[in-house]
Amino acid sequence: MEGSMFADAMNSLVEDVVVEAGKNVTLGCPGVTEDSLVLMLEWRANGMRLLEYKSRSTTVVRRTEQNRMSLSLKNYSLQLHPVTAADSGMYECLVNNRNTPEAVIKLIVRETTGCTRIECRRWLRGIDAKASVEVSPKAAEDSDRLQGDETDDSGRTLPWRRSE
Repeated sequence: MEGSMFADAMNSLVEDVVVEAGKNVTLGCPGVTEDSLVLMLEWRANGMRLLEYKSRSTTVVRRTEQNRMSLSLKNYSLQLHPVTAADSGMYECLVNNRNTPEAVIKLIVRETTGCTRIECRRWLRGIDAKASVEVSPKAAEDSDRLQGDETDDSGRTLPWRRSE
């Protein structure tokens, strides 16, 4: 970790932001508005410098993140596109050489497996039937149109689809 600012930040207010892996996220700089006088600004994640703004110029400190990270000069928010599980952690925005941020943002990135398996047992006409179903939404926007296969104890697989 760079410096002791991260430890100091833990005494600040913490805001949770939850996002699905692969999506874009914008983290607002707490306490900064469009009218704020910002001469210098630094975004950190888990105590490590990510991005800095100084003299009307933005520098992404980690070169490998240059294409995934940007700063909105309108409100100094940090934009990550797209987020990965590795982006999870504590984010802080330090303005004009302040030692502690107004608040800390805890970014929680949830990974999607793309498929959910459900198993159940039921009595059907005197037979103990066990069925398993795999549900695979093609994309988040298709989550209301689900499809899958149901497999019974005899090994038969029956495709099914639900659309609304």
